[in-house]
Amino acid sequence: MVNKARSDPKKTGQINKESAAIPAVKLHQPGESLKLSNYIFDTNYAELITLLDFFINDPKSEILALSANRDRLNVIQMDILRQLHNFVAASLTLIDNTRNLYQELYRDSGKFTDYPKRIREEFETDPLSQFVKGLNKCLQHNSLPEIVLEESFSQNAYEKPTPKKRVLIYPTDLLAYDGWSNTAKKYLNKPAVDLLELADTYRTKVLDFQRWFTDRQNEIQRE
Repeated sequence: MVNKARSDPKKTGQINKESAAIPAVKLHQPGESLKLSNYIFDTNYAELITLLDFFINDPKSEILALSANRDRLNVIQMDILRQLHNFVAASLTLIDNTRNLYQELYRDSGKFTDYPKRIREEFETDPLSQFVKGLNKCLQHNSLPEIVLEESFSQNAYEKPTPKKRVLIYPTDLLAYDGWSNTAKKYLNKPAVDLLELADTYRTKVLDFQRWFTDRQNEIQRE
């Protein structure tokens, strides 16, 4: 009969403690958190875009304009606000996790000196980024803005009218919230906020920053 040696909890704890001090392990743990934040951000974006696309492009959405379907329309409008809030909150979490990774691994090393400048340019002084940051708090603490479906027609001399739909929030609804920064108000200086355009533009900005951050990490690790 073979005796199985029991693991010593003290030794196991010591091994875990020592392994956590290894640079590769220290890099892996916050990196996994960042990977999860990326997944949540992209998933929330996909869900928001799917709902907006239904409103804009699916012929089935046209029946929602009938007065008999007003309750169904209200439910979908609330769902758009929910998805919008999830997308905005996930983007801010992703940026925060990137900042935490920088502070834990690079801030005191002097190896990633271009990070603070890039953060300032992309998120702290950028009207779109500051608007998204303010929108997160606005959706949490203020009366909810109205979701508007706008339909217009483009036409020239050689083609029949082409319908164009947009899902909008009017700045007048948003400005009822008094927590906007001056930089965010620059973004609100427009007739309407197009939610599809907002989601696409901001996602591109965030993903471009994440790619830059990952490339810089790889450069530093190679060094």
